[in-house]
Amino acid sequence: MVSSQDAFGNNSVIGLPASVNVNISLSAGTGPLQGTTTMDIGAGNGTILFNDLRIDAAGAGKQLSVSAGGLSSGSSATFTVTPSAATSLAIQTQPPATTTAGASFSPAPVVRLLDSFGNLVTTDSSTVVTATRNAGTAALQGTTSVTAVGGLATFANLSYNKAETITIDFGSGSLAGTTSGNVTVSPAAANKLTIVTQPPVTATAGVTFTPQPQIRIEDQFGNLRSTDSGSVITATRGAGSGTLQGNLNATTTGGVATFTNLSHNVATNITIVFTSGSLNSATSGTIAVNPAPAHHLAIPTQPSATATAGVAFAQQPLIRVEDQFNNLRAADNSTVVTASRNAGSGTLQGTTSITAASGLAAFTNLSHNVATTLTIDFTASGLIGATSSNVVVNPAPAASLAFVQQPVDMMAGVAI
Repeated sequence: MVSSQDAFGNNSVIGLPASVNVNISLSAGTGPLQGTTTMDIGAGNGTILFNDLRIDAAGAGKQLSVSAGGLSSGSSATFTVTPSAATSLAIQTQPPATTTAGASFSPAPVVRLLDSFGNLVTTDSSTVVTATRNAGTAALQGTTSVTAVGGLATFANLSYNKAETITIDFGSGSLAGTTSGNVTVSPAAANKLTIVTQPPVTATAGVTFTPQPQIRIEDQFGNLRSTDSGSVITATRGAGSGTLQGNLNATTTGGVATFTNLSHNVATNITIVFTSGSLNSATSGTIAVNPAPAHHLAIPTQPSATATAGVAFAQQPLIRVEDQFNNLRAADNSTVVTASRNAGSGTLQGTTSITAASGLAAFTNLSHNVATTLTIDFTASGLIGATSSNVVVNPAPAASLAFVQQPVDMMAGVAI
């Protein structure tokens, strides 16, 4: 309320014309001053009420001034405009445009609680503001719910583990929320190897694996180190026996290394271990390596080194059907293996043709009637044969007499 006064501070309308416009304005502090700022003091008998004035900008040290033509101006006491209740959130400090997976955001995001006029609600130290990932695919890490202090919610340890571009939503109950700008999260330091493409579950000895293994270099959170080109990854046989074949070193391009010609010659179950410097290694699933096609015969059990004529060899020969890498053809139940005398004289006795069972042909009753030193050939159609070591056949016990030299015709009385 404003009134006209004399020089001594008394309310007075003496000398006022019937109509005098008084202007009120904001002379100190931030504004602007809103409402009806000009009124006729004459119409109010020297007193007027400015009843719709307001200042939307909160703050202290505000002061009003009034002026009218021919009268000295007046100033109000200073006063403070406090914010109204919070209605929305706004981001005072954005999270960083770029960051590293697992690292706390720097700078830390700061969110303001605003009233409907955009004033910071400095009196609010109880509202809880929650941060959630908007764009992106994984979960935001750190303390995601923060209580405001003086109208500000500071998120001191937010981070994100997946390498991708995200945005962050900030919300609190019925207040209008806000969304951050883009945050591009890059992978952390290289930490481990993982297998993108496993080698096959089954393979054939000597045949290049299909598919070939493909290996990634990742950080501790499983992000591909796509900037990594030139790192060497080495493959070695883990479980099983034998030596892994092919080019055992592959170089990364875009964080990925693809092997091209790995194989294994021993028919067994193996795994492959992939290593690169100090990075955590990766081990493949089990690969069942099967024998290659039948190629030759081998003699794991030789016939007896000595034998007796007509008596079955004490140690009967055992023959393996093998592939070119000397793997037993354990699935072979059809190959017919034939035994025949090689060195020596006479005819081999007994069952001389045996069908393999699980890749093995076990002879049971071979013998030889002629006392001699012999060897035995083992053959099978389409395969490379095998020849035994020497078998010395001794005579059997004496059983009869025989003429070594026959008599010839002669004259009477002359010695035969």
